[in-house]
Amino acid sequence: MILKKTTKNSKIASIHTGDLKNITKLYRVILTLAGDYGWVFAKPIQVKDDLIEWESQFNSLAISYSEADEATKKEITSILKEVIYSILYGKVKEQFKILKDAFEIPDESSIFYQEGKVVLAPWGHIKSKFDAKREIIFKLIGEEGARLKIKLHRDFLPEDSAFVDISFKDKNFRLKTDINGIVEVFLPTKVKINISIPKEYQKTLILKKGLNTLEIDLSNYPQNLTSQETLEEVLEESLSHKPFLIEIWDCQNSIKLQKSGKLKVISKNKEKSFEIKNGEVTLEEFFEEEILIDTIINGYILKEQISITPKSSGKFKLCLEPMVKLQKEGAIGDPRFNITWPPTPQDIDIMVVTPCNELIYFGEREKICKGFSGKLDIDIRERECKKRKKDCQENITFDNGGPRGEYIVIVKKYAGTNEKTPITLTIINNGKEEVKHFTLKKVGEEKRFLVIH
Repeated sequence: MILKKTTKNSKIASIHTGDLKNITKLYRVILTLAGDYGWVFAKPIQVKDDLIEWESQFNSLAISYSEADEATKKEITSILKEVIYSILYGKVKEQFKILKDAFEIPDESSIFYQEGKVVLAPWGHIKSKFDAKREIIFKLIGEEGARLKIKLHRDFLPEDSAFVDISFKDKNFRLKTDINGIVEVFLPTKVKINISIPKEYQKTLILKKGLNTLEIDLSNYPQNLTSQETLEEVLEESLSHKPFLIEIWDCQNSIKLQKSGKLKVISKNKEKSFEIKNGEVTLEEFFEEEILIDTIINGYILKEQISITPKSSGKFKLCLEPMVKLQKEGAIGDPRFNITWPPTPQDIDIMVVTPCNELIYFGEREKICKGFSGKLDIDIRERECKKRKKDCQENITFDNGGPRGEYIVIVKKYAGTNEKTPITLTIINNGKEEVKHFTLKKVGEEKRFLVIH
């Protein structure tokens, strides 16, 4: 049945230029790519040099979308969504470019409903005028497609000919990376996309409009990619994982901690915090992936980040140590930096450059670095120092274990006399106490110390 007629002089240009030879060749390609849904594209038949008729394979009465009632429009939209899911989504870069352009139509009157099917006539029309409409089909189905570029590499080399399984809703398909280790596909937005490399890697994501990039490092996975394993087997195995349990202990006193706090988990792809409840954290992700773990619990310190690889139904005992309670003024913490000097008219300042490259000093007494607070809680000037009956002190401490990284501790004689002043710097770091003795003489003189936490 002839649905519509168009000419080369149409105000909206087409990807086939209106030439029958070109349009027939393109039509065959599109039918191949569309598979069982080829009926959505009307067949082009040239009548005269400048006239093309668009023929549907169905013979019953055709209703255009622009003239349909609301119920029929709803049915057309539903069918179009199924067609887009089945034809366009999941195609590699070169294929989806052709098909996406093929789905372009001049207006809604180019959509026809016949025998429970939807036919586009004409199709393949793209914008030539500034006010021509684009992506009419996508606006009707209420979703915008997005490109996903997946790049696989192993030991810094592209992983070519590797199989990547992708699924969304009830659609499953498998693609193979090119010589550059890349697969680029067109997928829906607003729905969960499951990405899987057989027996190695699983990820679920929701795409945003435009180009989405996912880079996967397979260096820590065995080279056992195989085309024999089905996506269903991989997904079934991933769903069978049972939680990995991490218990928080004060191993020095052999007690399981019941304090509240957080466990920080860092992998190659992301960083996440978990609430510690009843001294436990259960991980339902990161399986077979090497991770670093750290804790934030008041009064306790993890000497260094621990590396583990969670396994299904596994268990790990994480040992913390009580923070060193230095018998000096100021808040306890780890790391902690405390200076003392005799009660004389000298103003000695302590300053710390945090791993975030920010300075804590008398002008800015508190800084937040990576979620941890560092604070100068004691600051004494020379007029206050000379009145004291005990040593003068200044103290900088970080809560809950402090951020990991390099600290620069600066001790400076800010004011006073040019007499030698004996100073004691006490450093609490990773549960250990280190004491340094030195003198500062002239006003403005300083000493610096590097501390790795």
